[in-house]
Amino acid sequence: QDEANKEYAPLVGSDDLLGDPLHKRISNQLVAILKHAWKAVAATRHPPIFLSYFASFVARADSAIITTFLTLWVAQQMRIEHPGITDSAATARGGLVSGIAQTAALVTAPVWGILADKLNYSSTLVLASIVSGVGYVSMGFLSSVTHGWVFLPVCL
Repeated sequence: QDEANKEYAPLVGSDDLLGDPLHKRISNQLVAILKHAWKAVAATRHPPIFLSYFASFVARADSAIITTFLTLWVAQQMRIEHPGITDSAATARGGLVSGIAQTAALVTAPVWGILADKLNYSSTLVLASIVSGVGYVSMGFLSSVTHGWVFLPVCL
């Protein structure tokens, strides 16, 4: 019985092979992570670093909106506008819209990189945010997200 428990002892908080209790190692690692996080937060006092954090946040939010909510919106509209459609076909259409948006982002990434090198990073970021904003605002004017016109604002 004790031999079997020794095998799992490092997993439940007893001494591990190095002799340090597991909870002490985890707390030391947590302290180190929090110190690094604090340094990152403190670095936002510098405008270029703050700008990069803000741009990263905007990019992640944009990706979450496109991949999650837009897919569900298109799938729901497909079910409303085409009552006989199966759930899988409606979701596939939503996935198609999302996939095309992500492909457009992938294809245009080098163009944005070249613009950033020619202009400067801040101006390119502002321009990209404006283009993205135009895309989101224009989605509000669509009469239906299930027709082909949805691809233009999504790709912006």
